[in-house]
Amino acid sequence: MFLLDTRHDDFLSGRRRHIYRSIGTVLLTAAALLGILGLTLGGTGLLNLSSEANIQRALNEHGRNADANVIDRFEVQRRDSKGNPNGINYHLTYQFRAGEALVTHTSVVSQELYDQHQAGDSLPIRYLPENTRLSRVVGNHNDSPLRMTLAGLGLLVGAIVCLLLGLRERLRSRRLRRQGVVLHGRLIRARGSWSRAGYHIHIDYIFTKPNGESLLRQAMGVRNDLMNKPMPPGGTQVVVLYVHDGLLFVL
Repeated sequence: MFLLDTRHDDFLSGRRRHIYRSIGTVLLTAAALLGILGLTLGGTGLLNLSSEANIQRALNEHGRNADANVIDRFEVQRRDSKGNPNGINYHLTYQFRAGEALVTHTSVVSQELYDQHQAGDSLPIRYLPENTRLSRVVGNHNDSPLRMTLAGLGLLVGAIVCLLLGLRERLRSRRLRRQGVVLHGRLIRARGSWSRAGYHIHIDYIFTKPNGESLLRQAMGVRNDLMNKPMPPGGTQVVVLYVHDGLLFVL
């Protein structure tokens, strides 16, 4: 008898009640991770949006206009959670006088505004006299907080999808365990392949359903113990847990 997962020997012998179907656990784990990332990223984005809205309100009500002088410009590569390039942030560093003080500030600006200004150019800004560290380039629209919020919402949507699929797989596993009929089939062929996850065994098998009809299916499992060893020959017995054609599992 050939088992795609040798741990199912405990299930067949009655020593264990559960079957090993990892997809549900993987999906639920992914849902948790995506949810945490989504809440963190989306929450930070919302806080930044709220903070920026308050700053703009204060500038509109109490700010003063000034002509600043661009002293530096630079780009910063944005990266996603995996470290892959994910766009560019454009920065302008400028100086302006607020009374007797010479203030230096760096702002994230749009690519259009960035391309229009070089070091030494004049730049219209608005600042708060009581807090000169708060200044913004006139006409600039920084959409970074909005992008962050939308990315967080996207991750939360992904978390919900993974959660629903994970719960569905948990329910399917429970139904297989409680209602599944143990049927014996035979192996048609088996082949192995290697990946980072381990040594995968791909099998084609056939078995007879309770109504007498034959059903041909394929399955895959990780069997690192079979690496560099002969594959089980055709005709080897396999065991199938069967509820209906859409819900079955080869052990």
